Amino acid sequence: MTTRRIRALLSTVLGTGLVLGMAACGPGGTENGAPVTEGGLPETMVWTTYPVGTTTYNDLAAVAEMVTSDMGKQVRITPSDTAIGRMTPLLEGQAHFSRTGDEYIFSFEADHDFAQESQGPHPTRVVYPVEARQGFTVLENSGIESYDDLRGKRFPNVTANPSINQKIEALLAYAGLERDDVEFVDVSYGDQPGALENGQVDVIFFGLYGSPLFELEQSRGVRVLSMDDESPEALDRLRSVSKVLNIGDFQNGPGMEEGETIRTLMYPLPVVALESTSPEAVEELVTGFAENFESYKDSTPTTPDWALEEIPKVPTVVPYHDGLISYLESQGEWSEEAQQANDELLERETQLDELWDTYLEQADEVNHETWNSYKESELS
Repeated sequence: MTTRRIRALLSTVLGTGLVLGMAACGPGGTENGAPVTEGGLPETMVWTTYPVGTTTYNDLAAVAEMVTSDMGKQVRITPSDTAIGRMTPLLEGQAHFSRTGDEYIFSFEADHDFAQESQGPHPTRVVYPVEARQGFTVLENSGIESYDDLRGKRFPNVTANPSINQKIEALLAYAGLERDDVEFVDVSYGDQPGALENGQVDVIFFGLYGSPLFELEQSRGVRVLSMDDESPEALDRLRSVSKVLNIGDFQNGPGMEEGETIRTLMYPLPVVALESTSPEAVEELVTGFAENFESYKDSTPTTPDWALEEIPKVPTVVPYHDGLISYLESQGEWSEEAQQANDELLERETQLDELWDTYLEQADEVNHETWNSYKESELS
């Protein structure tokens, strides 16, 4: 797929997503977003995700168009630049589903924004575990050729987005660097490409197929840094920050020649819901994703990753929803290994709930640091 073709597809999907978002607004609020606790999918759904123009939004817009055309359901996509802005509508019953960053893990574990008295562990569930490929992007004339050139450079401290900041920390660890080895500048997630173009930062972590990067490729030229060090030491440093991170092949990105392959970060960027969401509704949605795949598989460069054979079949950090498990069982794709992993995560959920209550009773200050220290000491 050529870069020109990719840009055209992104433009088409972006426009489609905007129409979907407007057409399905309806009365709004809890009426459209009330949780589905029984039965199948409602006629109108609210989904949350990353901002307009990002790879994640473009994918979800393409999938939402399929849900409308092939499944007869309306979808309102509500974008947000912040982790809490994507998860809160789901947790408060104003959205049915969300495609998030690691905030689905943070809500399950009560980390970061969820490590406060009014939050705590939430019964988050994975509905469809699509993987993403992302990494560091720099300007072509920056002089930054590889991860060896990152010391002392300016990076975004992405406001209200601990998921992205954790990925940046992980990639710095992969390069053998710590936060003190670089400079940080406060930037919102969606403003990163502009900050790179304007010289506010030297490096960004942004969806590699996002339309702003292709626009920046045309105006300034960009380079995606390849993760060529796959030594055990580098991988251990990467996974010491988050165990869900891997390295995989990436093609047809901004600044790349047709057919060129580099290595970038891979991690789950799933569709999620709450445990209380009806298994029938989740299974209906997952069935639509899998069985109507031909309708949207070529919509963006990353919609091929939504194929049933591409999604991870064994849960790692958050339990799979019963509706997803039911569909995987019907397809012969649910193994004893997967069931054991899911059971262990459900047991961890019970432990977290009990531990959180004890922590609140004795903590002088409720925050991410004290909770994680307590959690580590009690669950080790």
